[in-house]
Amino acid sequence: MLKIINKLRKIFLSGILAASLAYSDLSPFSADIESTVEHNLAKTPNEMLTERREKFGLSLEQLMAFNNTDKPNALIILPMSDHNGAFDTPAVHSLISKINSEYDTYVRYCNVEDEVYKVMKGFKDEGKIDLLILGGHGNYYSLHLGSTKEYCEQNNINRKLNFERAFIDIKDDEFRQYLRGSLNKYATIYMMSCSNGEGGQGGVNNITNFIRFNGGRDKKVISAKRPYSIDDVVVENINPFDIAIIRNGEDITYIPRYNPKPEVKKND
Repeated sequence: MLKIINKLRKIFLSGILAASLAYSDLSPFSADIESTVEHNLAKTPNEMLTERREKFGLSLEQLMAFNNTDKPNALIILPMSDHNGAFDTPAVHSLISKINSEYDTYVRYCNVEDEVYKVMKGFKDEGKIDLLILGGHGNYYSLHLGSTKEYCEQNNINRKLNFERAFIDIKDDEFRQYLRGSLNKYATIYMMSCSNGEGGQGGVNNITNFIRFNGGRDKKVISAKRPYSIDDVVVENINPFDIAIIRNGEDITYIPRYNPKPEVKKND
C-alpha cells in the first residue's frame, strides 16, 4: 500500500512541476517552481511584515491587529516565497500604500493556504472584506505562497504528501466558504500573480474563473492573461478598486463577467 501511495505522489508532483514549467517565463510574477518549491525564507511572516512596514505605509498598530473603522476593509495576502523580489519593489510598496490610505488595511505574509483561510475567517467578526488581494508567483491554475516545511513541522504531518498546501489552486474547493463568508457581496478580488486569467472566459478552468465561480456572481475578480510585473499596472481608481494591466502596450487584463453593485439613486 505504501509503495502505491509513494508512486501516486511522484506522479502528482511531476505533473505539477511539468505544467508549471510549461506555463512560466521570466516575468517577475511567474511561477518558477524549480526555484520556489524548496525556497524557505529564514524570516518568519511577522519579521517580514515588520521589516517592510514603513515601505507599505503601515502603522505599528496595524502589525498587531486589524482596526475596523468606517472605511472599507482590505486584506492583502503576500507570499513568503519570492525568489526574485517581485513583491518587494517600489511599485508594490506604492500600490499598498495607496490602498492603505483609503481602506482599513490588513497585510499578511503566508506560507500555506491554511494561513490564508485563518486570516480570512477572522473577518467574519471584524467586518467583511471589500478588497482582497492575493499575491504570489503563479500560472493559469495556481498561485504559489511559500513552503510547507514550517507548517508541516508544527502540525506533525507529512510534508511531501501535503505539497499542495503551498498553493492556492483550482482544486481548493474549501476556499468557497471563505470567499462567500468573509467577503462582502460586491467585493473586488485582485489576483496579483502572473497568468491567472490565461485563456479568458472561453471555458478555460483557470484560477480566476475558479475564484469568480466560488466567490459568487456579484464579485469582481481582476487578473492578467499573461505574465507581467506590477510596473504594468495602471491604477484607474483606489476606492472602489479598479486597475488595468498593460504589458508592452497591450491590455492583458482579464475580468470574468460579474454583476456590478447597483448605483444608489440620489433624490433630486
